[in-house]
Amino acid sequence: TQELYGLGARRIGVVGAVPIGCVPLQRVVFGGGLNCSEDSNEAAKLFNSKLSPAVSSLNRQLPAGAKIVYFDIFSPVLSLIQNPAPHGFEEATRGCCGTGNVELGIFCLVPGTCTDANKYVFWDSVHPVEKAAGIIAGQTFDPASSSTAAAGDVPAVFALGDSFVDTGNNNYVVTIAKSNFPPYGRDFPGETPTGRFSNGRLIPDFLAKTLGVKNLLPPYKDPTLKLEDLRTGVSFGSAGAGYDPLTSGQRGSITIEDQLEMYREYKSKINASAGTEIADKIISTSPHFILLGTNDISNTIRRAQYDSNTYTDILVELALDVVKKLHGLGARRIGVVGAAPIGCVPLQRILGGGLLERHCNEELNEAAKLFNSKLSPAISTLNQQLPGAKIVYFDIFTPALSLIQNPAPYGIVEVTRGCCGTGTIELGILCVVPGTCPDATKYLFWDSVHPGEKASRIISDGTFDSASLSTLLG
Repeated sequence: TQELYGLGARRIGVVGAVPIGCVPLQRVVFGGGLNCSEDSNEAAKLFNSKLSPAVSSLNRQLPAGAKIVYFDIFSPVLSLIQNPAPHGFEEATRGCCGTGNVELGIFCLVPGTCTDANKYVFWDSVHPVEKAAGIIAGQTFDPASSSTAAAGDVPAVFALGDSFVDTGNNNYVVTIAKSNFPPYGRDFPGETPTGRFSNGRLIPDFLAKTLGVKNLLPPYKDPTLKLEDLRTGVSFGSAGAGYDPLTSGQRGSITIEDQLEMYREYKSKINASAGTEIADKIISTSPHFILLGTNDISNTIRRAQYDSNTYTDILVELALDVVKKLHGLGARRIGVVGAAPIGCVPLQRILGGGLLERHCNEELNEAAKLFNSKLSPAISTLNQQLPGAKIVYFDIFTPALSLIQNPAPYGIVEVTRGCCGTGTIELGILCVVPGTCPDATKYLFWDSVHPGEKASRIISDGTFDSASLSTLLG
């Protein structure tokens, strides 16, 4: 590392050792063919336990301008080997080529090689397949380990928006958009229905964990929240909300204006309890994520009143107004997420894609793309106009559509139906337990509109990539 620094490198990532004792070859040589070689794994862990603090120490010693970061590859690799099923893997003890036990290099000949490498964690007796390597890379080099989002640098995470970020606020308002009952929350820690429209966690939960803040982002309206919960961020989101007040009004959801009012109230609480200086620092240095627009795109009343071009112009202006108001309240790191491919959710496939064919509703998808194509440059322009701000557009449409069109590499087998009920129209109170699928990890959607926890994690990783988060937090 010091030699590399001497050659001019200033951004150096040092990766620890992998659990080499669990590769097929080591299992055969030292583990009896089935078990991991614990001696090898313990040696790797010992090395990593010494390397990590040494890298941190070196980072402090080198002159200003250097960023030397340790990356833990041991944990994500071992996690994948021990729990491969959620990723669609069926075999983690043998490689794909030959017998999968000892073959490597020239011995990895064609005869006997498996037909579907996506079901194997390992390609040969030592090396992971492409799919596994991608998963390992995504978890090893996550934004929380990067120089811009090191643990402790992000004091809090905030979210405003719709059901993508509603972690339970609708539990406390009169609305038809509720999900605080089974089977929702079936795979959440404690098997608890929390008001999240999912079998488990949502995008803001993954963001909070990725950024090293906390494991779950609570709803602001939860009356049991303590001061420390508030100080590290909350969600103001409400399922059914939109930029357009009519969208929220149709379902009795919390409008974006009311969410901003909740944010003002939040700021007053932090001012009173922690002091203005601390409150201002929390708000000005923490990322704020706005996820709205998808419900507006599917708003049937507005589609009857306006053509797509006119209505998307209106939505963009409403979005910019929200950002300006949030900036006026002290927020300086604001991520604005585009509309998702709403035309491909099971409900819209039924309503607009044919009862039998269940194609995506391309009219809605085109409207979402049109909105995004206007929102992205408008956000860039606003970013240049607002003083001291980092306003960043995040594309959720592309990673979501990519997952819908190519789910197999992730072990997902069903994208046209949800897990609960028949999977075609059930949502909210209609999403009752009988008929709910036994394994939600095989379904992209949990109900007829909302992705399951597994898909939300994949979409979150694709939307909030390291480079975009670095821009927002830098």
